[in-house]
Amino acid sequence: MKLPLYHNLNHLEVLRASFHFRRDGYFEDNVQCWIVKVLFDFLQVSPNLESLIFDEGFSNCKSNNYDGWLMDLIPQCLLLHLKSIEFRGFFGKQIEKDLVRLFLKNAKVLQRVRITISG
Repeated sequence: MKLPLYHNLNHLEVLRASFHFRRDGYFEDNVQCWIVKVLFDFLQVSPNLESLIFDEGFSNCKSNNYDGWLMDLIPQCLLLHLKSIEFRGFFGKQIEKDLVRLFLKNAKVLQRVRITISG
């Protein structure tokens, strides 16, 4: 399924993405690491995005296998418009560090990065 273009979107806040699943008779929260891949797909159709906020870190991310979310094509917003990124509730997990590194490497007009450590 191809997403429509969101030309007017200039600010995006990614809230906690939790899913409940049943395991051994009880429910458990699990933040799926594939949410990053979905985010990159969404960035591809948001060419004028200037501000991106991650409201909560990836504390519940169970997988260390997230090679699949590397960008094949750098989104236009990273090359031309993204000026501000904020990571709230940063836990220092490898997936978070890699995500910060990826944005720092590819966001060409980035002016501000704010990281708030979870505590």
